[in-house]
Amino acid sequence: MHVFRIPFLNISFYDVSISYQNLHLLLIVIGFAVIIHLITIKRSEKRAIEFSNFETLKKLMGHGVARERNLLPLILRILVLAMIIFAISDFTVTFRGYRSNMDFMLALDTSSSMLNPDVPPTRLEASKHAALDLVEKLPDGTKMGVITFAGEATVKCPMNSNRELLKSSIRDITYSEKAGTAIGDAIVLGAMEMKGISGKKGIILVTDGKNNIGVSVNESVRAAKERNITIFTIGIGKVLNETNETFEIPPEYQNLTGTITITKSEGFDPKTLEMIANQTGGKFYIATNESSLEKIYEGTALEEKVVTIKPTFYLLALAVILLLIEWMLGATKYKTLP
Repeated sequence: MHVFRIPFLNISFYDVSISYQNLHLLLIVIGFAVIIHLITIKRSEKRAIEFSNFETLKKLMGHGVARERNLLPLILRILVLAMIIFAISDFTVTFRGYRSNMDFMLALDTSSSMLNPDVPPTRLEASKHAALDLVEKLPDGTKMGVITFAGEATVKCPMNSNRELLKSSIRDITYSEKAGTAIGDAIVLGAMEMKGISGKKGIILVTDGKNNIGVSVNESVRAAKERNITIFTIGIGKVLNETNETFEIPPEYQNLTGTITITKSEGFDPKTLEMIANQTGGKFYIATNESSLEKIYEGTALEEKVVTIKPTFYLLALAVILLLIEWMLGATKYKTLP
């Protein structure tokens, strides 16, 4: 999706549409304007033939000036007619885009189980791709940071609004060899990193496991609530089951893990993730593919915005200005000889 931005508007736009009524009349009216203009030129030429002193006429009006005199008024008249027709045709421009409703930290699980290919190409790569898409849509000024966690939590990128820095940090994320899933540590670290952030704050936490090391979930939730941080939890892959499952790491990712080719995965714990979200005013989601991840990211960090512009007044004002310019030129530089 191509995103563009308008200066001074904290919105990233992805679509522009134009609506109008009876705009085809513009072609008809312009055609009449050209015909009338040609007729006017012919009449002027007939009057010029009656002027006996051709040398004087040549000095008064050179070829260049004559061409300008014929062309410029026509252009001005066409523009005036276009402005008027656009104004009366209910001409409307609609911009659709995203506005950020908070500054947030993305906390991404990088344990070995995130190399599971059940969310193609792997859970980790799908999470990264969706995160890159999110960064591209961020409006100017929105601050985002990145935390990775497995056996411990680490700040991958501090809070900032530099999209290129954020994208570079996300691309560099790889799986962690330190065993464990420190969800509580990630939440506490995210809360600490957003200490100086004013306004609405949030953490988007993506994991495929359950908290089994570090700070307890209850303690981390209390820390987030004290700082008014909303947590959105995303469980990626399969739900926690009775027995651990094994999966083979895709060949293209095996070089990341050395000699490891088979790993175990318990899956995420939906009850714990839902509790974290509910306690902090957020929501719990389940992602089964990259597309669903993209939609979840958008729904948590961005707010869809529609801006409609009807430039009727400005079109009519421009038409009046162009008419005045034509009148001034007709009364001075391009004044018709008697």
